Amino acid sequence: MKYVSLCCKVLASLRSYRGADISEFKENRNDKRQAQHYADSVNAAQSALRSSRKPTIAAIKGICMGGGMGLSLCCDLRYSTETAKFCMPAGKLGLGYAYEGIKRFVDIVGSSRTAELFFNRPYFQRQRGSSDRSRQ
Repeated sequence: MKYVSLCCKVLASLRSYRGADISEFKENRNDKRQAQHYADSVNAAQSALRSSRKPTIAAIKGICMGGGMGLSLCCDLRYSTETAKFCMPAGKLGLGYAYEGIKRFVDIVGSSRTAELFFNRPYFQRQRGSSDRSRQ
């Protein structure tokens, strides 16, 4: 009999999943070089999650916003508490997003929910017993 060792990586948050501090963009992303460095850093973090040889799980508690949502969507599975709230504030501020990131949102949460997140709704809460697909 052969025994297989299973393990996974859990991306967990005690209070919130948040991305970059938008108030720092004027100072820290004010030229092409800084903006590229930021984009490269985000891409490296997301690629590490997507290409992990072990399953990745996002355990979401509290507010999941911006880059935190991007990271959680790179995980294989996402679980949240019933009080978790999700939002995409930078979308409402007119900040651009890479095509790959938007496509990932649409593929996982659906086009209607993606549009809500990026254009109008300040927050939405997890629905009890729902999967990523059923929240459309």
